[in-house]
Amino acid sequence: MMIPLHGTVQHYDWGGYDFIPQWLQVANPEKQPWAEYWLGSHPRGESRLQLDGHEVLLKDWLAEAPEHRLGAATAREFGPQLPYLFKILDVRAMLSIQCHPNREQARAGFAREEAAGIPRTAPHRNYRDPNPKPELMVALSDFWLLHGFSREADICERLREREALAPLAIELAELGLRAFYKHWMSLPQDTTDERLRALAEELLPQMRSGDLTTDHPDYWAARALQQFTPAAGRYDRGVLSIYLMNLVRLAPGQGIFQAPGILHAYLKGQNVELMANSDNVLRGGLTRKHIDIPELLRNLDFEPVAPQILKGRRGQAGEQLFELPVPDFALGHIQLRSGQDFDWKAEGLEILLVRKGAVEERETQKTFGQGSAMALPAGRPGRIRALEASALFRAYCPIGS
Repeated sequence: MMIPLHGTVQHYDWGGYDFIPQWLQVANPEKQPWAEYWLGSHPRGESRLQLDGHEVLLKDWLAEAPEHRLGAATAREFGPQLPYLFKILDVRAMLSIQCHPNREQARAGFAREEAAGIPRTAPHRNYRDPNPKPELMVALSDFWLLHGFSREADICERLREREALAPLAIELAELGLRAFYKHWMSLPQDTTDERLRALAEELLPQMRSGDLTTDHPDYWAARALQQFTPAAGRYDRGVLSIYLMNLVRLAPGQGIFQAPGILHAYLKGQNVELMANSDNVLRGGLTRKHIDIPELLRNLDFEPVAPQILKGRRGQAGEQLFELPVPDFALGHIQLRSGQDFDWKAEGLEILLVRKGAVEERETQKTFGQGSAMALPAGRPGRIRALEASALFRAYCPIGS
């Protein structure tokens, strides 16, 4: 039996105002930014199950019988906790440039900061939990992002196109990417301001006149310069990273995987995101939050990346499967015609999310409409019927029950 599940909204200031409220079918009269909707058991956004007329925290329910509810294999690997965190994002304004640690780095960093007595909620804390944070995202709209470092030759060509950045192409060719990036991120702020002020003088008039297009880094650099307006002449050094990274546009239904150590940033659009159960973020700019440059450099992968756009593989009728080289999570995207049935067996504890339409659980005849989320315990059969043309996402742990 599928159990209704209620998530947590995160009102980060970069979020949109309409997409998530409309999708959840709730009002937003105060026009708060609704950035993310979390489904999982992370302490910063715990979900609640609706059981026998009462709400129960998902983490408490799992802890009562982890092998039975998570699945024995999942419980052995990850303990009595859900190994993944499931989200919907609405990116109105650009997110920070960031990367995430691998498992060993996360455990070491978390232990180090625990020993130092840094509160887990402290703004200068890097590791809020001991988990890695590989991520999968699947676009719900046209979605723009930065993903991994480009080849040095391509970066040099971009830098030479702009008078303000052309001298940096010479520095990059001399130093190599790793040393160049470390040098740029460690420059005195006055030097950074001088370079980026000159870039702003080139780009912003062209942005205002509509001469820049979204398929070129210049557009996003100009947008970043507008979004992160310098205080007292101080510029955000992360603007340069837009020229160092791959600019990617995803169409709805396409996905991309952010492995540990891959520098990335979300620029605009809506997506569904599935990740390991973590909130560990190491930032590299385009933010007013804490940046720890030495820790960022320790975690970064400087190898050039050729972005791999994921389309999923065909599972049973109506489902595309996004399976990744991590044990923590996998994602199914189920699309059904009106009246179509979909039957499966839960691989570990699964969370289902209705993206559009409405489905009926055939066993109980409960109806779940757009925005509904449900938990299906490990090993249980799932049997649904679409009451109209419908689409759902299915998050699960691939090591199973």
